[in-house]
Amino acid sequence: MSILPQELQSIFKRVEENAKPLSDVDVSAEINTYVDQQRKAGKPVTMEMQAEAMAFDFCEDYEDEKTGWGYTEWPSIEAVTAGTLRYWEQRALETKHPALAARYADLVWDLSLRANGKRADVACARGAIDNYSNAIASGRYKHRNEAITFAGRALMLAVALNDKSRIEEVCNAILALDAAEAPEDDSAGIAFELLARNNKVLLSDETLSKILEGQEKSLARAVECAERDGEFPFSVDRTAEGLAAYYHSCQKYDDVRRVGGLWARAKISMAKRAGPMVGAAWLREVYAKLNDFGCSNEAEIVSLALRDLGKKSMDQMVEHTETIEIPRNEVDDWTNEMLSGELADVVRRVVVCFIPDPDKIQKQIKELEKTAPLMSFLSISQVDAEGRQVAEVGAVKDDLEGRVVYHMAQNLQFEAAFLRHLIKELVARHKVTSDMLIAEISKSPLIENGRRATWTRAFEASLAGDHVAAVHLFLPQIEHAVRLLAVGTGGSAYKPNRRYGGIQLKTLGDLLIDKGVLRVLGNKATTYLKVVLTDPRGWNLRNDLLHGITNPDQLGPWATDRLLHVALLLGSVRANPVEPNKST
Repeated sequence: MSILPQELQSIFKRVEENAKPLSDVDVSAEINTYVDQQRKAGKPVTMEMQAEAMAFDFCEDYEDEKTGWGYTEWPSIEAVTAGTLRYWEQRALETKHPALAARYADLVWDLSLRANGKRADVACARGAIDNYSNAIASGRYKHRNEAITFAGRALMLAVALNDKSRIEEVCNAILALDAAEAPEDDSAGIAFELLARNNKVLLSDETLSKILEGQEKSLARAVECAERDGEFPFSVDRTAEGLAAYYHSCQKYDDVRRVGGLWARAKISMAKRAGPMVGAAWLREVYAKLNDFGCSNEAEIVSLALRDLGKKSMDQMVEHTETIEIPRNEVDDWTNEMLSGELADVVRRVVVCFIPDPDKIQKQIKELEKTAPLMSFLSISQVDAEGRQVAEVGAVKDDLEGRVVYHMAQNLQFEAAFLRHLIKELVARHKVTSDMLIAEISKSPLIENGRRATWTRAFEASLAGDHVAAVHLFLPQIEHAVRLLAVGTGGSAYKPNRRYGGIQLKTLGDLLIDKGVLRVLGNKATTYLKVVLTDPRGWNLRNDLLHGITNPDQLGPWATDRLLHVALLLGSVRANPVEPNKST
């Protein structure tokens, strides 16, 4: 006699006698509809009814490390009792439907230890494997994704038990499932993913060869489709990347490069038919993956197409402007306060005022996370004038440091108008000349006498509005000054040249992470210099200009004013270690 509640027998009789494929969701919907009706009518819901509802409400989630199967916490595992487990175990034995029997048996096997404190009989695991294999091979699952999910589960159980006969049984079911796919099906490659890439499953050479041949044919079809029709077969990425990873793990590097070449052809063809911004995003991912696999020649081909799309994508950029009005009297009061007193006092105020505080910016970001959660969740791509992605800033929760750098760079851009105004007023009110500025910064040990002439020319060009000359003069002197600071605080100016041998000078990026530099300048000033000069997530003035990336025609007061400010900052450092803290 069946232990199934009489009220549910008609539902399960219809399910078991129906030859059509089954979906757990459909069974769950019918059972829960009936249980809800019972509750609304004030009638009792028995343990057996509740057990049936729970059995089909649990959802598989392979991210759980403890069980591998893992369940979302609905319904709560706390509701699973010893009686529930005994009921499922009996139902697994009495039902004639393999998909139902697999579900019941696997629930008992997987939940017994967690819910009851005791490991279930291994017969439950074996029953689950056998019924999964039967249900898959006989086509009893309504949705293909369900069959794939349960095939992976059955294989994991068989491998965990080291049951060779059942591993073979599941492998045969998976091969049958894979063979049943239509050639154009984008979900091709089940056997490849579950078997060929599983180092715990031993396949015959013949079987492995057939699986790889199927994947190669699938990739060839996808590439042909992309090049001929410009369609977007999603299987291109998965199939190509999977094959490349497999061949790489087998050290078959010629096959890796061959697959990489096919992948590059397909994605370039598809990217050219997409919008430039979308296409460039696709190619960036492929370029990175090909380099990871050592396909340098194939990656170079992608990079050429990427450069072309990057330039086109810049034409799609839309400029947004926003006007902020500040009362004139407030600006005048601020200007008067900043510029009062002797030149040395004014310089010190200007230096301190325009060094941003990373801690305050971090607080701003946290506030924005509350008011604009979507923007905080999205990543931000930094591109240069040719549309080349130079850096990516992650979501706030993943990359808070990157967000601080990005927002600091944005703030500096906003402050540029205030710095410009202040410098113009400073020159006008104090009759400032380059000689006066040199006299002021020369108080610092970082400004060598032999370089004063070059510093003078840099200040002259800046005050005269010759931005191209000023930037090119300022940057090398700034780097040399920071190098002097690193050496003067006990650091090294050298690092080994790994390519040619010998010793080379550390560049500015290396110098700005020197402990001595950080100790003297402090975190605020050091972070500021990185954002302005060397961080691709910020302005990156030094690297972009000296590597020929910045177009000289685009240089303006925004650049020269900042470098003048940096020069004044470095000029405020004194031999006495207490003084720099006061000035920075």
